[in-house]
Amino acid sequence: MSDTKNYDIIVIGAGCGGLTAAVCAAKEGKKVLLLEKHNAPGGFTTSFVRGRFEFDTALNQLCGSHCDTGLSELHHILNDIGVKDKIKWSDVPTFYRLISKTRMGEKIDVTLPFGVDEYIDAMESYAPGSKASMHKLFKLAEEISEATDHLSQIENQPSFSEIRSIMKKYGNFVRTAPYSVNEVLNALDVPQKARDIFEAFWLHFGVDCDRLSFTQYIL
Repeated sequence: MSDTKNYDIIVIGAGCGGLTAAVCAAKEGKKVLLLEKHNAPGGFTTSFVRGRFEFDTALNQLCGSHCDTGLSELHHILNDIGVKDKIKWSDVPTFYRLISKTRMGEKIDVTLPFGVDEYIDAMESYAPGSKASMHKLFKLAEEISEATDHLSQIENQPSFSEIRSIMKKYGNFVRTAPYSVNEVLNALDVPQKARDIFEAFWLHFGVDCDRLSFTQYIL
């Protein structure tokens, strides 16, 4: 192994974060050693083969990173390190497809589109009577997103007046924070079949919706 005294910075792990850190340091003129135990860089953006199947190691959909907008944090990072124009982007055609069964044993095979209105309309077609509650759900999601964005802009410990302002402006964010996904969906009267479809992403958290934080899930 090379003498580590010859390097300004040592980065352990050549996943997306490690690669970005190493490149940014190198662009600042630092001498960087990047270490990776796997035989290929990329971390969670790599895949592996077992028999005739190839598996992604993570969900590689980059939400909010549409190539026509160029407004996401990812685009800013790629632009800063000088590789944005070298990347070929592929659009994900639909939000997700779910093949499963409801809690009542009914088979589910649904495809949900991008876009809030489009999603709600599709959900109504799969779970009639869900439209009103889904509108309430996504309105709540928007408020929670705005609240967390607001909190992220506060650099230091928020003052008492800031906390009061947040509680007044984003009351539902505060009210729902202690509750699970199912507790909030119960309160919104979301029909069971719509919940079975909406809750498909609990698998990515590894926690069932009776225990999974609603705030974490909806974000």
